[in-house]
Order: sequence, then structure tokens, then C-alpha cells
Amino acid sequence: MKRTFSKSVLFVAALAGVTALTSCEKQENVGINGLSGETTDVTIGVTVKSGAPTKATADEMNMGATIKDIKNIYVVPRAGTQYASPISIPDITGAGVTDKSKATNKTTAEVDKNTDAFLVYAGVEHTMNKTFTEAGMTFSLEAETLTDAWGTTAAKTVYKPYSLFYFGEATNVNGGNKFQIGTGTDWETASWADVADNGTVAENTLIKVPGVKYAVGALVVGILDGVGDFDLSENNDGSLKWADVKNQVTVEGLVIDGQPSQLDFEFNRAASAQDQSVYVAAAANAFQTGALAFADEGKVAGANFYSVVAEDGGEGNDVTLQFRFKNNTGASFYVGPKDDRRLVEDGKYFYTNAIIRYEADEQQSDLTTIFKKATTTLVNASLKDLTKATTEPEDPTEATIGVEIDATWNSGHIYSVDM
Repeated sequence: MKRTFSKSVLFVAALAGVTALTSCEKQENVGINGLSGETTDVTIGVTVKSGAPTKATADEMNMGATIKDIKNIYVVPRAGTQYASPISIPDITGAGVTDKSKATNKTTAEVDKNTDAFLVYAGVEHTMNKTFTEAGMTFSLEAETLTDAWGTTAAKTVYKPYSLFYFGEATNVNGGNKFQIGTGTDWETASWADVADNGTVAENTLIKVPGVKYAVGALVVGILDGVGDFDLSENNDGSLKWADVKNQVTVEGLVIDGQPSQLDFEFNRAASAQDQSVYVAAAANAFQTGALAFADEGKVAGANFYSVVAEDGGEGNDVTLQFRFKNNTGASFYVGPKDDRRLVEDGKYFYTNAIIRYEADEQQSDLTTIFKKATTTLVNASLKDLTKATTEPEDPTEATIGVEIDATWNSGHIYSVDM
């Protein structure tokens, strides 16, 4: 089949500022299942952000003034049911970005003229194969060992949170997120309009792909002291009678139960996924002096925990959080009910649990899950009763509610800004 070429520019927009890209990768397509075999050179750009370690801070969750560098960025063109080879975009350096919503990035690559949709991935943790398939594009939790998990020297297998993945799909379908056609000599000054219903890249020289946003949610937690001074008269040596939770107990970790072990190509729970426990170390060990609240742009500063979470926890699907605290009183003390007391030695850990039950929000009907993509869930948890604590993480099905929860949703998708 004869292959013809023309120059086009394609621009992909998402959430964060970026710097200019210059790269060219040629793709060899086959005329089958929607692909014409005729290609056009397009310039592809993305604006995305990523990076969330096990111990995340506000800055590492892109809630600070700047964004983190983004690695492993790919654009996947689609014509009909046939995917072309993923196009790799160079890493993005976030330093110096002043407008997270409007900065752009681009590179040139060869795209089939029959292309009628684009998938965009960013922050992915592995190199994508030349042959893209939906079934082959999955994301899995990574296991790690939690030492001293049981308040002694025992260890427990937990999982790291997912990274700050980004995903977008732009098509030619009426009413959906459409890619756009530009009029002008270059994309910086072009006038943009949605592609016609059922339209394709064709001979157009300027293409914009909007709608790339966070493919995961964010959980932000603040821990409040609802106990104050507590009685240590029954500790093992009797040397200390009282202790102050706020000054002698530290916030150490969070176990998020029920996270899916695997996500599919659209970052939804995979059909074969199992529930797993994700562990997050505290970003701040001291108790809060007051409840946390959303600031401008949905940001939350100074929280005890920041974590990426997969979308989950809808009607009838509660989420269990288990909080890990460390005894720094200099003495041992007991937790749990009198008929089942557990000794917490100095320097060891105890846990207390909270169950977040989904409630519909009349003001935000789109918040149908506790954790939602591109949305921050804010939890203020108050430690109230040490008789409901334990020295080991519990089975989620047997968890005891030991804290009070104030779950506050942000006013919309705070991370989502379409170009």
C-alpha cells in the first residue's frame, strides 16, 4: 500500500505545567481494523505530573507550589479497534512551572490518518511494549515488609501505594471528550474546535488532545488527640502513673485496607484483583492541633498522611483505615478491653481502627465513591478510646471502630483542568 505523508501537529493537555519537548519517533502501521496504512507526521505534547513514594509529603503529592518531575509518558493512537505503537514522550521537568493548567509540551511522531482516538499515560512505572493491548496494560501493587508489625519483632507483608498515574482518552464521539483540530500555522497561536463527529486526524496539521488528568485519587489524613492524659497506673512496672497522648505518643503509620491489587488499562479495578492492605508512613508524627481543611485549589497542608489511592469504596463498600501509633512514654501500658488487654512496651506500637462509610453528597452527585479519581478525600480522625486499640493490625472484616471520623470531600475534581 502506498504511504503518503503530511505535516501535522498534535497537542495533549492535562493538569500540570511542563517544559518543551523535542523528539521524533517513526511508527510503522498496518492497514487493518481501522488503520489506513497512510500516516501523517504529528507533534505530540503532554502536560502531566507524577511521583508518590510510600512516605509522601504535600509537595510529593503535588499539593505544594511546584510539581514533581514526570517520567514514562506515552501516547497511544487508535483507529477503530486497532491500536498503534505507543509513542514515548521525554520526561518532564516540573521545576520552574508557574501555571500548572496551561503549560504545554510536544514532540513529532508518525500517526495513521485514520486515527480517531488517543490514549495518554503518564507516571507509569514500566516501559510500554511496541504492541499495545488493553489486556496487556495492567498495574499492580508492589509488596513490602512492615517491621515490628505486631508490636514486637514480627513482620507483616503489606503493599506500597500506587504512584500518581495520569490517564486520558480523547475520541471523536459526540458528547465525549473530543480531540480538537487547530486552524493556523502553529499550535501556540491556533484556534481550536472539536473534531467533527466520527472525524479523524486526516490531513489536519494541528491536533490537540485534552482531558488528561489524575487516574487515581488522593487520601489526606489528620490525626487529633481525643484522649489527653491517660492512666498508666496498671503499667508493668508502676513507675509512671499518667501519660499525655499528644506529647508521649507519636503518629507512625496508616494501613489502608481494601485497595485493589491490580488496575486495568483505564485504571479501574481489574476483574482478577484482590483486596490488599497498603501501608503509608506518616509525613508528620505530631498530633494536629485542630481539624484540617481544604485550602485554595483543594490543597491540604501539614497533614499526617498523604497517599495515592485507587478509586474505590462506593455504596455498600466501606473503607477501613488502621492507624499505627508508637509508645514513647518510657513505660509499658495496656490497650484493649479489660478482658483482653494487650501490653504495649515502650518503643513499640499499637493500632486503632476507623471505618469510613460511604454517604452520598447531595451537593456533589458525581462523588459516588469514597476514593475517586482526580479527587482528594480528607479525613480528620480523632483518637478517642485506648480500650478499642490493639497491638497488631486486624483483619479488615473484624476491625473495631476506635476513632471518630470526619470525612470531608473537596468541592469537585480539584486536580482536573482540561485545556
